[in-house]
Parts: sequence; structure tokens; C-alpha cells
Amino acid sequence: MSAQGLFSIGGLASGLDTSNIISQLMKIERQPVVRMESTQAQLRQVDGAWNQVNTKLSALRTAVDKINRRDRFTSMVAVTSSNSDAVSVTRGTGTTTGTLSFRVDQLAQSAQMASGDFAATDTPLAAGTFEVAIGGQTTTVELDGTQTLSDLVAKLNAAEGGFTASTVKIADGQYRVLLTGDDSGAGNDLAVTSTLAPFGAGQTTNLRTARDAQVTLGTGVDAITISRASNTITDLVPGASVTLNKTTADEVTVTSSRDVEAAVRAVNDYVTALNGAIDTLKSLTAYDAETNTAGLLQGDATARQLMGQLRSSAVTSLGVPREPFSNGYEVGLSVDRYGKAVLDETKLRDALAEDFDAVGRVFGRAATVSEPSAVGMAGSTATADGNYEVEVTTAATAAKAVGATYDPPGAGEPKTFRVISGGRTATVTIDTTHLSAADVIAEINEALEASDLGYLSARAGEGGEGDLVIESSDYGSKSTFTIEEMTGAGEGATVVPGGTAWGLEGTYTGTDASGRIRPVGGDWSDLTGSGQTLTASEGPGEGIKFVWTADAASTGAFGVAFTQGLGGQMDATLRSAEGSSGSVARARTGISNQISMYDTRIEGFEHRLTLRESTLIRQFTAMETAMSRMNSQMSWLSSQLSSLNGMNER
Repeated sequence: MSAQGLFSIGGLASGLDTSNIISQLMKIERQPVVRMESTQAQLRQVDGAWNQVNTKLSALRTAVDKINRRDRFTSMVAVTSSNSDAVSVTRGTGTTTGTLSFRVDQLAQSAQMASGDFAATDTPLAAGTFEVAIGGQTTTVELDGTQTLSDLVAKLNAAEGGFTASTVKIADGQYRVLLTGDDSGAGNDLAVTSTLAPFGAGQTTNLRTARDAQVTLGTGVDAITISRASNTITDLVPGASVTLNKTTADEVTVTSSRDVEAAVRAVNDYVTALNGAIDTLKSLTAYDAETNTAGLLQGDATARQLMGQLRSSAVTSLGVPREPFSNGYEVGLSVDRYGKAVLDETKLRDALAEDFDAVGRVFGRAATVSEPSAVGMAGSTATADGNYEVEVTTAATAAKAVGATYDPPGAGEPKTFRVISGGRTATVTIDTTHLSAADVIAEINEALEASDLGYLSARAGEGGEGDLVIESSDYGSKSTFTIEEMTGAGEGATVVPGGTAWGLEGTYTGTDASGRIRPVGGDWSDLTGSGQTLTASEGPGEGIKFVWTADAASTGAFGVAFTQGLGGQMDATLRSAEGSSGSVARARTGISNQISMYDTRIEGFEHRLTLRESTLIRQFTAMETAMSRMNSQMSWLSSQLSSLNGMNER
């Protein structure tokens, strides 16, 4: 409530409109607040402008993520069928391509069995045991003489035994139970054991026998027949999931190939999103001379820098020569004189038809290596474009225990030892029944499998290793196990110090690979090893990662060429702008801080204005009070003077 509302004298004594005078004075006093509120409103508009930019960058991020890695292109696979009625296809999980022609000879089906006749569904059945076997699984339902046919069906379905039970009405007073297998494929036939007469010998009917799907490749004596348990086959054609719908007399051809149209759409979406971001930034930083209006971000260094980075990232050099395409222009991407990205779809399609994977390397982050033992070579957003030299100085090893010559233990002298790894223990006892090292190896492997230590295995020694070797399939320092000879049994078993279990005792640990990397002509940096995986954690090559599969170190430095690609460069530009520490967030944080600062200033000024208004009211109230008293005195004096004048006239 304004203090003005407390002022009730008005201009009764002075004749002045004091309320209006105070209001006008307060408007003048409030001008600094008006200016601060106007500035604050402009700041909110600027923050809204950055929100527009964020929206466009988010759309660009979605588009970039579809092309910024080479595997995003290789995963663009289209699958087709020459007879989609008989064989329908969808894209599978693989990224490889291929073509396969085959005939569909037989569709897979599940088993189905029908019982004999039941008179009603709500009449109690005789007590007994009802068993259904299918696919190696047996479901047992006990009947106590109170359950009806409907109860039996419900209990069978509740057991989830790999089949479905249902009741079918044939006619009044005639009902049958249908049992249908859930899974197709040979070996999934139904078998029922029951004391109920309708399920007795000669009463049940096999409506359908479980069988595999069969397709035939080729003709004549060289034809190949392939069987699968399901009509949906995922491992027949690379990159395709095939569903068999009906048998065919002629061959059906299924083709899995690179999806050119998907690639064109992905690049087109990228160009559209990029231009959307550039147009928004251009509009917000421009000055309209006709309307004499400046964009909300005109003069903003962050906005100008971001717009420049987006434009340059669109056509930046790949940094490393590529064949057959070394830049965006060669695959149809360019920037016009207005700073907008332009896509020549015809040129892009031609490039995709010439070498689909090479186009993926233009847009996606890619590393190529000259050494076949360096597998899965890749870089990260931190990796600088360029050519590198890599040297593997140590190859990874797996933990391995090498024993001595095997001599069977004597009668009454069995040897027991345990293998400990990852918190699990396998215990092995060798006695006179183990006549050879092969017998011991089989015993050890069985114990390891039973103890969930399948990554460890025993084998015969090679090249002078001895008769017994236990080794891990995992590489590196995390691969470790311990072998201890034991005496006694159960909880009372103890370790035999310095045991003699054919020289296997001890703790064995693998070693990590090691190496170094450098830009061609630059300084070496160490590669960090974890098993067979080597990673660069510093320097220009930071983020380069690969698996060294050879058993020995490299004999010399081998070459690696890395490029972020156009998509990778744009990804790096977006990363610098996105997130809580990005340039856009920092700009908005500065604006938010200013808005908060003005909130504090306005609040303080409003408080002072309230006090100022109260002071003016008090001052005008005092003036009116004083003038009222003066008016009263003037009236009294006037009356006194009038009395004196009257006396003089007499």
C-alpha cells in the first residue's frame, strides 16, 4: 500500500492538489528504477535470444551425432527382399552387407496337441498327477479331486512351462484341451502323462508336430540345406533379419547393402540444422538499417565467435589426406558467399556410390593404421588431426602357470590343490585314476568350469613348457590367479607350504602392454596399457586407442593417420558451446548475474522511494496544517478588525 493512501488532508488549506503533486514528484524520483527495469527487461530479452541459439544448437547436435563417427555411416544398411510376401526382411544388428538367394522349403512350427472329449468345464476332475513335457522341461500339476477342467487349464498356464493351454468347445457337452508349444523347432514336441481318460492312450491327437524352418541354397547335389528353429532368422544374411512367411518354389534374393538414401538424409538434416543455427545467430547479431534496429546479440563477441566457428567447421580441412575424397566439397558440401552451407545431393549420391565408406571418413572421426596387429584404432574429441608414429614396446601377456613333468601319485597319496581367482575357488584332487597328463587336464578344466572360472583353462605344455599349463584367457595385470597345494578336506583343509603339485604352485599375473606415440617429427608420449589395450592420455594424440593383438612388441614405429572429419570438427565446436561450462552457458550466466544484480538494486531503490514518499507526505501535511492554522488566525483577526471598524462608526 502506498503511503499516498495515508494522506487525507488533500489541498483543503492551500487549495493545491497535493496528492497529484506528490505523485508527479515520485515519478521523477522513480526514473532511475524505470531505467533499471528497462535494462533488466533488455537483459531478459538477450537471455531469451541465447535460448533460441541453444534450441538451434540442440537440433544441430542431434544431426551431428548421426554422422560424426565413421561407424554411424557403416551402420546405414538397407535390406530388401525380391519376394516380400514370402520372405520379409528388416535391418539386423550387423553392419556388414551381402546378398543371398535361397528357396524356403519348410516353415518352422510349434507343437500342438488336443485331448479327448470332456463333458463339462466346471465338473471336478479325478485326483491325480498331470505332467506336460516339452523341450526338456516338465511341468507337473497335482489334482486333488476338487479342481475342474477350467482350474486345470489355469494351473497349467500359471506354471509357464513353455506351452499354452486352452479350452475349446466342440459342441454342447463336448470340450477339448489344446496344448500349444511356445517355441517352434525340432525337439519341442509335447508329451502328456495323466490319469485323466481324455489324455489316455489313443485319446490325444497331435495336431501339429514341432519342426525347424528349412531353406535351400543352390540346386542339385551341391545344394545346401539350412535349418533354424524359428521363422525369424538373424544369422542368415549379414546385416538383415529374415522372416519366413511361406514356402517358395523359386529362389528369393535378400540383399543387405549400404543405404545411400539414409546417408543423404543424414547429411541433409545436418546441413539444415547447421543453417538454422547460423541463420539464428546472423539475425540476432545483425543491424537493420531500414528499421534502425539492432539484433539482441549485436556486438556480442561470444555470438560472433560461435557463428564463425560453425561456418569454418562446416568446410574445414580434414588435416590428413584421404583417398578418394579429401574435403567436403568433393562429396557435395560447400559454403556459399552468404556463409550458409550448401549440399549438392547429386554429387553426394555419386560419391556414396563410388565409395560409401570413404564418404563416412570425410564426415566421421576416423583413424587408419598401417599395422594389422593394431586393431580397433580410434581417436576422441581431444585428438588432433595429423599423422602419428606409434611404437609398442611391450606386448600384453596373460597369467600362466607352467608345471613340470606329470607323474601319477602313488596309491594312498592323492594330491589336492586349489585354484583361486576373482574371489572364486576351484578344488582339484588327483589320484591313481589319473594315469596321464590328459586325465589331469580334463579334471582341472571340469573343476574350473564348475567354479565359474571358465576364463582359466588347463592344457598340455608346448615347446618345453612341461606337461601341465594353466592359463587365463584375459590379458594384463588384472589377470591373476593363485595355485596352492592342500592337505586335509573341507573346512579343515590347510595349505601345504612349498607344495609340490607338479610345479604349479604360486601366484601368476599377466602384464599390460606398453608403448609410446608422437606426431611425426614430434616428441614421444607414453601410451597407457590395460591388458592388450593401449591409450594415449596426453599430447596431441590424446584419445588415440587401440588393441595390440600380437604376442610380441612391434619391431619399429608404425604409422597412424587421424582426422576428426567434418562431423567430428563440428562436434568439437558444439562441445565448446554446450553444457554447463560451454560458451553459451557462460554468456547466459553473466546475463543472469546482471539480472539478479538489478533485482537487488531495484529492491533497495524501491525501499528508499517508499521512505521518500512518506517524507513528502509528512512535509505537505505539515504545510497544510500550518496554513490551516494561519487561515484560522486570519479569520480571527479579520473578525476583530471588523469589530473595531464597527465601534468607530458609532
